[in-house]
Amino acid sequence: VDLLRSLRAAGVSVPVPFGADPEGQFVFLEDVGHRTLLDVLESEDAGRWIRRALDQLIRVETHLATTHAWSQRVIPGGRGSDLNRAWAAALPEMMSGLRHVTGSPDRAAEADIERLHDTLGRRPPRLGPIDYQPRNIAVANRGPRVGILELAKVGWDWTERRAVQYTSPLESSPSSRRLTGLDVTVAAMPTVESRCALDGHHLLFRLVHLG
Repeated sequence: VDLLRSLRAAGVSVPVPFGADPEGQFVFLEDVGHRTLLDVLESEDAGRWIRRALDQLIRVETHLATTHAWSQRVIPGGRGSDLNRAWAAALPEMMSGLRHVTGSPDRAAEADIERLHDTLGRRPPRLGPIDYQPRNIAVANRGPRVGILELAKVGWDWTERRAVQYTSPLESSPSSRRLTGLDVTVAAMPTVESRCALDGHHLLFRLVHLG
């Protein structure tokens, strides 16, 4: 609750926290809207919602970086060392997905995926939400507001991987409209390096899903 209040004070679009029941493990939040980002990813104005959602994501990460105290709130499994272990463990799944695409071993492609995996793993992670999926971003029924939900789980990860998984439903054959949404997601990244990293994370995300 205190994290939500701090984020709201910093101008981040998160639900108003009304209170908590520690024994029942409930948090009572403002109703931002009945739709989620998942519901609008096929709509004609999906790009507008994606841009707003990613703007708020970056605001969350930026605010968490301003105060060292938030790094003490990292949940078990959300430390930087945990991220590195999980990232290393995902490489075999990526290779399995690659073989699903190529149909047979392709040493050159495997070497490219290993290099991409290594390059992305060397980028500095940022503190932020780690329960990232399109259902965890609420879209207002009226007006332009979006609200990031599920901020109880805070840990270290890469901005670009969060952005990919917030805006990419798990499906093996994305529609052309959702691929257009991917273009919007890439364009929303603040630097050329982060746009390239997002492209890389999207490729590896799809390979893991195929594997």
